[in-house]
Amino acid sequence: MCRTSGTTGYTESVAPERTVKITVSIPASLFDGADRLARRRGMPRSRLYAEALQRYVEEDSESEVTRQLDEMAAEMDTSMDPVVKELQQRALARNDG
Repeated sequence: MCRTSGTTGYTESVAPERTVKITVSIPASLFDGADRLARRRGMPRSRLYAEALQRYVEEDSESEVTRQLDEMAAEMDTSMDPVVKELQQRALARNDG
């Protein structure tokens, strides 16, 4: 991978920051599709790639947070407190009565 540095902002939602130029290999069909999409949207391919990768990274980060929350929930006692359960049953009985 070839890396050089510069400064620019490819996405509107993120403040300009230091950028790194890289060389990657992708299938020609993916390149052609991305090229057409970038032209349709009137943006440089670099910006399109940066925005797509940013979305992918954010999605993965959200998945990791969800996984960690699921692990925590699995370890928690989610049974209802007996006193709360009794009070709830009484309140429901009054409303049905």
